[in-house]
Amino acid sequence: MTTFRQRCLTMETYTDLITGKSIPYNDDEYVRQKVEAILLEKGYTKDQVEVDAYREMTLEDHTINFRADILINCKDRPGLILRCARGSLVTRERETIATACLITDPAPPFALVCNGEDAELLEVVTGKVLEEGLKAIPTAGELARMVADTEPYQPSERKRINAARIYAAYAFLQCPPACRV
Repeated sequence: MTTFRQRCLTMETYTDLITGKSIPYNDDEYVRQKVEAILLEKGYTKDQVEVDAYREMTLEDHTINFRADILINCKDRPGLILRCARGSLVTRERETIATACLITDPAPPFALVCNGEDAELLEVVTGKVLEEGLKAIPTAGELARMVADTEPYQPSERKRINAARIYAAYAFLQCPPACRV
C-alpha cells in the first residue's frame, strides 16, 4: 500500500482537498493535504477553512506580506491558525505564534503546528502548549466552544513588530519548496 506522500512524489501536481485547485508538488504540501483531510473528518466545512491565508500590512514604514498555511474561522471570528510542515514541531512554534499575531485582526486565539504525524495545539497569547498529538487538532464543535470561551486578542503594536521580526527570520530560513536531491 502506498502512502499519500509516495503518491505525491510520483505526481507533478495534485488537487487541493479544500480549494479544489491544482497544486504543484513540494516537500511540505503532502503534510498540508493530510491535515486538510483530518480537518474535513473532524467536521470543518470548506467555507470555514482558508488555505494560504494572506495579509499585507505596514509596520515601521515597511510593507510586509504574511502567509498562513491554514486559517480556520469560527462564527465570523478567526479561531485557529495552522502551520503544516515536515520536521520538528518545536522549531515551528514561535513562527506560528508570530504569524497568528499578524495574519488577522483580532488574532486567532489558538495555533497548531503539525508535521502530519504529530501536532501541538498552542495558546496564542501565552505560547503555551495546550495539547500534543494528532488528538490536539480540535473538532469543529470543540474549536467553536474554545473560541467562544476566549476574549478577542488584539496584539499591541510592539508585539506585532516583534512578531514581524520573528516571522521574517523564519521566512528567510525556509527550505526550498521542492526537494532537488
